[in-house]
Amino acid sequence: MKMITSRQHRLLRLLLQQREYSTLFSLAERLDVSKKTIQRDLNIINEYLSDSNIHVDTKAGAGVLLVAENTTDLLQLEQQINGETDDADGVMGHARRIKIASWLLSETPKETSINKLSERYFISNASIVNDLRIIEDWITPLGLQLIRSQSGTRIKGNENNVRQAMAALINGLMNHQDPGTVNHSRLDPGSYKGLVQYFGVDDVAFVQVLLQEMEQELSYPLGEPYYINIFTHILIMMHRRTRGNLLSNPDHVAAQPPEDSAFIVAKKWWKK
Repeated sequence: MKMITSRQHRLLRLLLQQREYSTLFSLAERLDVSKKTIQRDLNIINEYLSDSNIHVDTKAGAGVLLVAENTTDLLQLEQQINGETDDADGVMGHARRIKIASWLLSETPKETSINKLSERYFISNASIVNDLRIIEDWITPLGLQLIRSQSGTRIKGNENNVRQAMAALINGLMNHQDPGTVNHSRLDPGSYKGLVQYFGVDDVAFVQVLLQEMEQELSYPLGEPYYINIFTHILIMMHRRTRGNLLSNPDHVAAQPPEDSAFIVAKKWWKK
């Protein structure tokens, strides 16, 4: 099975509890996200279940329902999903894998050890080894490799692929807003919470101001979803650069000529 985010994990658990078709609106209300987010997550869940005999069935006017060739398959999936709660603090094993993958990506090309990961997440070495197998299945299609050697474990790839993988994990934290949260600038509450959780309030505030200045100088607003996308990638770039972990991108070529107005503005915020 492929890797899914913690929010998609919650949606799958919710679907396993349903015995009748549920509308996208009702699922969106239960998880405090938009219908568009639910639809996107359902597509990813279908990919996650592609190797099993289970899929998300859609019926016009009724909604969606998890269906399987037999009920045993559903029971086995439910046991697997509900059994992923082996952390000392009760955090699901799936959520832990998200944290491990995120940390490995953030630290690459630096190495770590199974023992250090075991101590960091309070679980056995065997559980870490199993987590790394699942993480490896997820990062391989993204052009990355999980390298295991006597000196340690690390993720191998180019800077662009590392950042894209980090962005995918961070996006999994977004679009989950708590009731009563307020909007922050042009970021929706879920995106703001996800970015702050990963990078901290100060860095998020810095990039907010940076993008406001960019838009003023360009004389036009950045459209959605480009705004959140560039917001996330600027934060990832800052994070990896300040930690001294940047990798080379030998094939990178600028898509715009140096005299292009957007290119000139980009050079200014790069210096900041």
